Amino acid sequence: YSLYELFVGCCCLLSYLLSCFFFLMIRRPPRSTLFPYTTLFRSDVKLPRLRLAWPGTRIGGKHDYALDLLAQVLGQGELSRLVQTVRNDKQLVTSIEAYNLSFTWGKGYFGIDMMTSSDKLAAAKKAVIEQVHRIIAGGVSPAELARAKAKTITSVVMASQTAHAAASRPASDLARKSVVEGTRV
Repeated sequence: YSLYELFVGCCCLLSYLLSCFFFLMIRRPPRSTLFPYTTLFRSDVKLPRLRLAWPGTRIGGKHDYALDLLAQVLGQGELSRLVQTVRNDKQLVTSIEAYNLSFTWGKGYFGIDMMTSSDKLAAAKKAVIEQVHRIIAGGVSPAELARAKAKTITSVVMASQTAHAAASRPASDLARKSVVEGTRV
């Protein structure tokens, strides 16, 4: 076998094993999208970290990009809703972020992670759920949406300018060429 064939075979095997692992881990009974899964983490720092997670979509799926923008509006950056309200105004958390995690092999999830003290845990969760319900009821403002789109475009452009991206481009071009032409690398 060529090095390329071994590499592709290993990637396929790894992808299969990961999909089996995550399928068993993520498979849960269906739930309402209004109520998130809740996971509480504890560490030596003595500040609990709380993760709220809602069922998501596959990468490139119907609502994947909308969830990416929602994550920007809700919890990415100093001007996001959760940072402004839950962290700055109410001072219920020390850190908070929202994200959309989607996969090619199955549905991902939309998550909100926060770090808070034990005595503020319930109030922080309630405040976050309140912000999520506000967006469900009233949507996002045009200014929030424009800012989220601009940040997303900027991050994609910046990611393509890293040393890793520049170094991987020739390899992916070579692999693509060999697939199109049917040659071996």
